[in-house]
Amino acid sequence: MIGIPALYHFEGSNQAKHSVKQEKTADSIDSNKTSGPKGINIFPTEVWIFPPPGEEKLKANELLKLSLELKESNRENSAEPRSARHSWRKDSPHLEPEFETASLYIKQILSAACQKLGLKGGTREFDTWLNIIEPGGYQVSHNHAPNLLSGILFLSDCSETSRLILRDPRPTRQCFPETQQGPCEIPVASSAGSAIIFPGWLEHWVEENRSARDSAYIAFNLGDTTKGQSIN
Repeated sequence: MIGIPALYHFEGSNQAKHSVKQEKTADSIDSNKTSGPKGINIFPTEVWIFPPPGEEKLKANELLKLSLELKESNRENSAEPRSARHSWRKDSPHLEPEFETASLYIKQILSAACQKLGLKGGTREFDTWLNIIEPGGYQVSHNHAPNLLSGILFLSDCSETSRLILRDPRPTRQCFPETQQGPCEIPVASSAGSAIIFPGWLEHWVEENRSARDSAYIAFNLGDTTKGQSIN
């Protein structure tokens, strides 16, 4: 479980710097209040991106080395394979002392997203898992519903391969690309130490690792229900 502070405060953060700004969409559409035809954007989907915070706060290179060593010392998957193919997975690395720094950072950026959403403080279910995608490996399209928020902390550079792909959440949008502007799938080019948070229901996948090296990341979920009192 993770306690989300009531004020969602954490040291060294700049909310304006971390969150992706987006214009609020009107709650209703009233054609009587328009003067002439115009286009409006409805059903927006907001995600939050976080650049690498710096070595003093998150040593991504050391975390990557540790992750690869764990894989080599335990060739068998420590968890049942799910959506990833040709990969190695370890459940709940946030419970291991070696990943404490990464766990604290993930909780901090989750707090930032919760603050942006205006959520009340409280204790929510929280889980992480370490994924290592081998050369030729990939992850099939899926979502993390009913979790409230999901995200990825990238431990290796995924700027040109093994990129996260975010899919338009409207199921039939892909069948009619001519009716809307913009792509149906958006790749996320990520450097080591960067992170992204998105709604748990957002469809996503990881493209094939076309490099000769393993790519690694820590994925995480924040549960959809608040339990207990807020923790400051």
